[in-house]
Amino acid sequence: MKTKILTALTALASITASCFALAASEDTSSTKSSSSFYDNDYFKDTYFSLGYGKSLPYSKLSGLSLDQNGTEFYTKKRSKNSDVFKASIGKKFDDVRVEFEFLYSKKHKFNFSNSIPSEDVTLFHSLHTSHHTYFVNAFYDFKGLHDSIRPYVGLGLGVSRNKVSAGSVLRYISSVGITAPFQNSSKKSSTSFAWNTSLGLIVDVNEHFFLDFSYKYLDLGKAKGMHLNDIDNDPTTSNNIKGRFRNNLFLLGAGFKF
Repeated sequence: MKTKILTALTALASITASCFALAASEDTSSTKSSSSFYDNDYFKDTYFSLGYGKSLPYSKLSGLSLDQNGTEFYTKKRSKNSDVFKASIGKKFDDVRVEFEFLYSKKHKFNFSNSIPSEDVTLFHSLHTSHHTYFVNAFYDFKGLHDSIRPYVGLGLGVSRNKVSAGSVLRYISSVGITAPFQNSSKKSSTSFAWNTSLGLIVDVNEHFFLDFSYKYLDLGKAKGMHLNDIDNDPTTSNNIKGRFRNNLFLLGAGFKF
């Protein structure tokens, strides 16, 4: 995990350095072609940005399990934090910005276990969720704090492709100390309506380069149930999850504006 975070931060640093170099190159250039390119009405007030952050699940998911009498019940657990990657393109109209944003959240882990004393068995469930989310966002930029610092608020609507994956459920028999697969791995994807609200701060480094610090509250829709057949392909044995994907998201972005 530390290696992945370091890789992501290195990539963001490279993007930041590239944007600095591009902005510096443009500032020192006085050619007519360059000037006409940035002054083109088609590109004017348009920007793009890339970002990296952390998704912290807000709500709990419920996993279907069994008690000592074989009765089904749901165990509520909060998923673990996950890395998030962002890409966006937008256009500014005075104090309002309209933006298309893509977010990729990977592997929110969701693990739980339950014991069945009458059978001397403990079941270990290992699941994770990942999300591809597409938003159309609208932001309002506030003025007055500083010429190069712009606080903003935003609202976004879109769709999220939510995937729930599960590894083999393991059955541990304590009397003999044996762990063996009990159910096969499975995955299920579904598309849900998604929305977000955001607070952020844009820091204009120069005319074309900016940094974006933001917080988002995400609602990515409902978790869909999934079915896992056991090793004997018994259709009566299943494991499902239910709930909603609600996350707190903290992002650092670097962008270039024309």
